[in-house]
Amino acid sequence: MTVVAGLHFQRTFDIFGSVGLPDYRTHEIGDIFLTVTDQGIIGYMAQGGGGGQGMGVKGELSDLFVGSFWAGTSPSYICNRDYNGLGAETYEWVVSDPEPNGRVREIGPAGSDESFQAIFTDEGHATPTPLMVEQTTLAFTDAPHSNYVIVEYRVTNQGPVAIPALYAGVYCDFDIGEDSTQNMGGTDPGRNMTYLYAPLGNYYGIVLLGNRTPQNLTVVNNPLYVYAEFMVSDQNKFDLLTGTLNHPIGKFNDDWSMLNSVVLDLEADGGQDVVAYALVYSSSLAELQTNADAAIASYNPVSPITGDTPVKVFSLGQNHPTPFNPSTNIRFTVDKTGPIDLSVYDVGGRKIRSLLQGSREAGDHLFTWDGKDQSGSRVPSGMYFY
Repeated sequence: MTVVAGLHFQRTFDIFGSVGLPDYRTHEIGDIFLTVTDQGIIGYMAQGGGGGQGMGVKGELSDLFVGSFWAGTSPSYICNRDYNGLGAETYEWVVSDPEPNGRVREIGPAGSDESFQAIFTDEGHATPTPLMVEQTTLAFTDAPHSNYVIVEYRVTNQGPVAIPALYAGVYCDFDIGEDSTQNMGGTDPGRNMTYLYAPLGNYYGIVLLGNRTPQNLTVVNNPLYVYAEFMVSDQNKFDLLTGTLNHPIGKFNDDWSMLNSVVLDLEADGGQDVVAYALVYSSSLAELQTNADAAIASYNPVSPITGDTPVKVFSLGQNHPTPFNPSTNIRFTVDKTGPIDLSVYDVGGRKIRSLLQGSREAGDHLFTWDGKDQSGSRVPSGMYFY
């Protein structure tokens, strides 16, 4: 762009921008920053930097080398996006394209002070299931919630065959401090947490949220499992996901990563399951435990619309039928009587309609949406979230 003023002033500026939604966004409204993407990789679009800021304390450099959402049923079906393996690694998670638009969108304060959402699929795998993963991330402004980001994954089985045991989890390789070979790690089964730290330095943890039982809480020795191939082999990924390989303590100084995994049960033709984690920071183990406890207490997939604390949803089911015309049924289950907010959003994160607001009894519920917006007009065909 060239700006001209009067007869003697002219200056040209380079303006950089993008059209449409970005493929990554960074949460940085709290005391830490974390970049999330539309392709399952965490921190950056590529290992070690490039397209993203990583994860760390605001005002400091990133301590995260790479992270990823892992999922698989066998060594031959593993989905991830993290290390490049010097070009030998394939990336199974890919952005959903063309519908639904999986780029990272800001959806407003949906249960947090800042919320992002993206969708990716397993279409990069040689034999996709196919799976669709809806990723929602929640960040907060005030301490102690300002020291973690919640990452929720809603996994949908779009195939005709049920998947009773999909092993899934979050893997992170932190290089904390000036010398990552001096890092250590551990696990906290009471909090469903794995963590890494630098002596006299920062601590980072992965905390499993909700009423789930972890399949594996483990640290991973990078010289043993990463260095040889510059990536974790699919056989080792599967063994780590299932707990066949388990190392609860990194009790000597070395280069470590960590994994926190669960088992998901997906029915055929639209079956869903949800798993959520908090990526937590602190400057000490005691503070890490305090921040983890805060994340565990705060996690709730229902966004509050009043000052009341919304009840925890045990299950938010796939709407049926889908696609639909003119109406569809949405099922959900709550654990106790309390306020509920059920709303519909378009792919741009704009609220289309508030379906339910108010108190509901504990148990199973069903709501029929007639496909109309808040004004009573029928919405156009497309992808909507609730």
